[in-house]
Amino acid sequence: MLDSQRRSHMGDIHHHLQASGALKIGLQFPDDESRYLERLILSLCAHHGHGPPTTHSASRGWFWEVRPSPTGLETQLPLARSETMQGFSWHTDCTYESAPPRYVALQVLRPDRYGGGTLSLMKIADLSHHLSPAVLKALFEPQFRITIPPEFVK
Repeated sequence: MLDSQRRSHMGDIHHHLQASGALKIGLQFPDDESRYLERLILSLCAHHGHGPPTTHSASRGWFWEVRPSPTGLETQLPLARSETMQGFSWHTDCTYESAPPRYVALQVLRPDRYGGGTLSLMKIADLSHHLSPAVLKALFEPQFRITIPPEFVK
């Protein structure tokens, strides 16, 4: 039985996420189709009260694959930057949701051959303690609202 199907393994992951908010798992087997991650997410939803995944991908619904292709995907919907060969700057994931999910799952299949793909994690609560009340108030003003790119409009 795969770890992603064992309740004790899922329980360990759930409790770690609850305690620290982040978890890095190193798979000791190839998983080019991301089956482990898919089963893990479905199990956390079914057995540990995690909400349903957010649908974003033009091709796979909630399972957003970052598999750039020179020709792009065969779809009429606008493609996300991650589904093309275009570069893009530092960003956050799931920031365009009115109620963003508590967790975001990422799986790296292969390191970026050009040295990109840096993952940075930060608890916003930790950052906000260093900002003055005036700065926090200013960040909620309309000029700081993020424009949603067309590929994220539902």
